[in-house]
Amino acid sequence: MSNLLPLHIKKELKNERKIRLWSAGLLYLTGSVFAIIVLLFPSYFLTRAELESEQHRAEVLRREDKPLTEAERANITELNSRIATLIINEKVSFSDDIVDRVLAVIPRDVTLRLLNIDETKEGDIKVSFEGTSPTREKLLEYTDKLKGIKYVKSIDIPVSNYVKGTNLEFTLSMRFEKIPPKK
Repeated sequence: MSNLLPLHIKKELKNERKIRLWSAGLLYLTGSVFAIIVLLFPSYFLTRAELESEQHRAEVLRREDKPLTEAERANITELNSRIATLIINEKVSFSDDIVDRVLAVIPRDVTLRLLNIDETKEGDIKVSFEGTSPTREKLLEYTDKLKGIKYVKSIDIPVSNYVKGTNLEFTLSMRFEKIPPKK
């Protein structure tokens, strides 16, 4: 039948087939590239993340191998000394014997906000804290109860804490003797 068609129509049909073939090939190529991108990108990102993780791990290991600087050693020494002030000896821990005593005598409605523990040059333990009291009487009751705690050397509370009559914000510092070890 194609033999019966005029020559110019045959050329048009031939060109049409070429265009369809190129279009189908281009469509197949585009679909393949899209499928490759969709299938390979997740594995690319996973591999990239693993590589970055390994690089980070290697960097951490390299940092661990290098010696500490003097500043880092000083910081570590300071932290160790602060921790040592919290533990007076192996048998008595600071929180068990002092902080619990301070907290046990708090009157109702008196609250503590900030607690700071330091060791003085003399070897005593200094406990400073801030809090609020609804009245002067409650604050006075609390300081009297604190004076009754065993091993309390001194209590310092500024007079300015008693100026207001109600809703007092106070600061207080106490010195404790070193507690002898339990037997």
